[in-house]
Amino acid sequence: MLRFSLTLMASLLAQTQVAGPTDSTAVSALTIAIDQPVYMGQPLWLRADGGQNVRYPFSPAAEDMGCNRLEVKRNGILLTPRTVHRPAAHSGPLCASAAPRGSPEFRLPLHILNPLDSPGIYSVRWTEMAEAPGGEKPQAQSDWLKFEVLQATPKQHEDWIRNLLANPPEDPGRLAGDFLPSLFAAAPDTRALSVFVKYLYSNDPMVSGIAASGLECFPRDVVLRAVAESIEEHGPSEELAYFATFHTGWTHEDESAIVQAVLRYLQPTDSRLPSSQQPHAPTQAPAAIKLLRFILYVPNHAWPDDPKLAEYADARVLQAAPQLIESSNARTVQELSEYLGSIQPNPRAHELLLEIAERPDAAGAQARICLTWHR
Repeated sequence: MLRFSLTLMASLLAQTQVAGPTDSTAVSALTIAIDQPVYMGQPLWLRADGGQNVRYPFSPAAEDMGCNRLEVKRNGILLTPRTVHRPAAHSGPLCASAAPRGSPEFRLPLHILNPLDSPGIYSVRWTEMAEAPGGEKPQAQSDWLKFEVLQATPKQHEDWIRNLLANPPEDPGRLAGDFLPSLFAAAPDTRALSVFVKYLYSNDPMVSGIAASGLECFPRDVVLRAVAESIEEHGPSEELAYFATFHTGWTHEDESAIVQAVLRYLQPTDSRLPSSQQPHAPTQAPAAIKLLRFILYVPNHAWPDDPKLAEYADARVLQAAPQLIESSNARTVQELSEYLGSIQPNPRAHELLLEIAERPDAAGAQARICLTWHR
């Protein structure tokens, strides 16, 4: 009897050790749904019931789905999604969301990574990944959900675009988390392009970032022309400075026209438009100085080399600098410091940097850094 008891205990212990802790590694079930008829050339928002708190967008790149993976099949064949380009400025936990307050929850825009450009029978599976040592691991997963993509009539498509454009929301959450991502499906309609360019002037970085992502849906030459015309008419913005500088294809004529337009905004104070005129937010001196520096002094081959234009712009910046230093906020003066640091060698720029370096704010710290570039 004693031998039988010991054998039984040993057997039970062995079973416990073999089974191990399985609950902690189990993949939870995720329920997903589509709450709308699905048409070619229109947005499709996929909803999840339960799971982690999904709040799109996760970063200023519209293609960024955080730690969510959407697999799509058409007529049983797995599709290759668009490549995700995370913006250089994105930081923080991989699975965290940077969505503005008010962004819709528990849904993702399926059409961003997988444009629904052909009719047919599709299926989708949503997997939630979790950050783990050594990479990511599945945390929850749905079954394959089958749906049909229908061919919209020209009238149905036109009605959808008109209704969307007629009712843009005002709050950043709805703009970045619903309106602008839905508008991706309208490309290459030039009305959508105009809207994306318009929201490059938003004061909310998530809104302007999603708008910049939308420009990637259009032919490059068309986008460059729209951006150049907007800068000439409305002036620069922070997002426009980055977009215009890190896309190639600009001509000497573009460069000269944009520099001339931007120089008009070297003002010592930041005038602000009434809220009723948003999202064409005020074109500010910091964005003007940043764009000038990017065009003339960032060696990324986006802009043609034009020493005479650079000399002319430098003279205008040096002329405006004393009043900018005296009357503008730290952000403007900080951008001015970086521009002055890029002018080498220039005794007047060095003198102005020495003056700014005496400030106790971020502009002063930047000037002290820029002075080391002149040594």
